[in-house]
Amino acid sequence: MGDHAVGMTLTAAVCAALVARARTGKGQLVSTSLYRQGAYTVSFDLNTFLLSGHSIAIGQRETMGNPCMNNYAAADGRRFWVVGLQAGRHWPPLCRAVGRPDWLTDPRFGTAHSRAANAAELIGELDEIFATQPLDEWAKVFAAEPDFFWAPINSIEDVIADEQFHAAGGVVYVPDDDSTVPTVRSCRSATANGFRHRHSFTNFCRSVTLNV
Repeated sequence: MGDHAVGMTLTAAVCAALVARARTGKGQLVSTSLYRQGAYTVSFDLNTFLLSGHSIAIGQRETMGNPCMNNYAAADGRRFWVVGLQAGRHWPPLCRAVGRPDWLTDPRFGTAHSRAANAAELIGELDEIFATQPLDEWAKVFAAEPDFFWAPINSIEDVIADEQFHAAGGVVYVPDDDSTVPTVRSCRSATANGFRHRHSFTNFCRSVTLNV
């Protein structure tokens, strides 16, 4: 994971250096660091500590202060995230989706503060409700609520079978002697100058190394 992130960072740095050279005629030293990339990846946690002197507490899903921002399991065992960060906006569609519009006027859950105070009870009830149907059925229910934000927690098999993953160019077939082998494409692609093939990309890297 670290190598991939560092590779993307280095690619961006090389591109920036090439633009700077084209504009100023001066080359630049390009460098990166696995350590610094790792620190940047968790920079929210590190910045919180730098600013407050305290580490971020790790909560338990059974008592999350905002039950609308939590993960749940459907009847088939597949898990998903409910992403309801805005209390006023996302609480009503959640109530409608699970068939509990009465919660909107329930004093235990009527406000963000009361939901936080009664989070364990509310999450327990949501767990029971979500366990009544498989995720594919819940997906149909969720689709009827435009302001209900959610996302499945995909397994490796789910990602490979996802039509959107393939439509977005997630897999590329790399030449291997007389055949090709599938591999995950990086999150950037440049095909206009022939970078689609590994040999062209290797030549590009060599030219960058020599000319930056």
